[in-house]
Amino acid sequence: MALRAAAVALLIPLLLFATLLLVPGFDQPWGTFAFHFYVVSAASLLAAATCALLILSARSIRETRILFLALTFLSLGTIFSIHGLTTPGHFYHLPSAALERSPWLATLVAGFFATLSVVSIPRVIEQSRLRLPEATFACCGAVIASYFIVSLLFPDWLTGFPTREEWFQHVLTAVTLGLLGFAAYRYLDSYLFTRLPSQIAVSVGLLFIAEAQLSLDFGAFWHYSWWLYHGLFLAAFGAVLGGWTLELLRARDARSIAEAIAMRDALTQLKRGRPSPLVSLADQIENHDLETHRHVDRVAAYALSIGRQMGFGTARLRDLVLAAQMHDIGKIGLPPYILTKPGKLTDAEWAAIKQHPGKGWEIVARLRGLQQIADITTSASTAPVIPTASPATRSRSKPESSPWPTRSTP
Repeated sequence: MALRAAAVALLIPLLLFATLLLVPGFDQPWGTFAFHFYVVSAASLLAAATCALLILSARSIRETRILFLALTFLSLGTIFSIHGLTTPGHFYHLPSAALERSPWLATLVAGFFATLSVVSIPRVIEQSRLRLPEATFACCGAVIASYFIVSLLFPDWLTGFPTREEWFQHVLTAVTLGLLGFAAYRYLDSYLFTRLPSQIAVSVGLLFIAEAQLSLDFGAFWHYSWWLYHGLFLAAFGAVLGGWTLELLRARDARSIAEAIAMRDALTQLKRGRPSPLVSLADQIENHDLETHRHVDRVAAYALSIGRQMGFGTARLRDLVLAAQMHDIGKIGLPPYILTKPGKLTDAEWAAIKQHPGKGWEIVARLRGLQQIADITTSASTAPVIPTASPATRSRSKPESSPWPTRSTP
């Protein structure tokens, strides 16, 4: 349902833009400087709000993927705001180079940072004692701020930037579309595994920006086709903020947004045949539930011991332990407040928890090299379930001294 709605939302502006290009009579000149000033200002404010929400939701700026996604919206909003602030008739009286060049630079830089948010970051960078993530954010923020200040003080300093050349515009468009499309595909790919609103929201937002780039390049200046890219910027920020708001309402925890974005890299590495990132992620998900702390490790240890007693070979032991480590991977996307709820579960919460074995099977079955353990994973995740007499008695049992699971919920 969400994918269908996203596809329709993205298709509408494309059809509208194609109609304006194919039927020039529909593409009429329109607009005022005042309207331009306020539309661009609104889009820039939404970008700033998006960046602030993402940073506030993160546990630490050392999450490099969060850092680069925040820089995506920070750069887009800050650089694009120059396009609005230099609109003739307000702070400036004549068109300037900064007015004309800023939209092109905004989408290009945003595409660059969006791509960095989805590529694999060497572990040494994130764990460096030199605090490279913080330094990176500070340096990039300083450069963006410098562009903002210089463009306001000297609005014609970009006169040599050849964006008026048609060939150069097309090159910028091709590069920007490639960057944005690659990043949007990666977030969509993660959404297909996790079904988290925040991930598809980012994907849709990036694709709206890509459509805005097409309007910027091929639209007729000061006509409907040119105004369309301003509206698409607003749609992009609105889609991201809307999706993240749904994530907040669903999870009741601001950290869920940042965790969903960080989850994307682990899923990508696992698809490439490296299981350790998602095993670690599964352990982190378990740690949200204080009643089953280290549950994943205990299940894996017992599985290994039992497998050895049964005479399993090395390859079979590996599959058994890996399945045990991943048996609760279906908890990805389960609202944290359910896992940490101290009282009784409602019918809806109970139904959500019961879905995690099937979801875990779907995730594992789609990952290269792990399909053979999908059934084992599902069996392990459903084993601890203890029937309850009624919803009124459906609550979390306090763990006993036995290392075996004794909870009334999986």
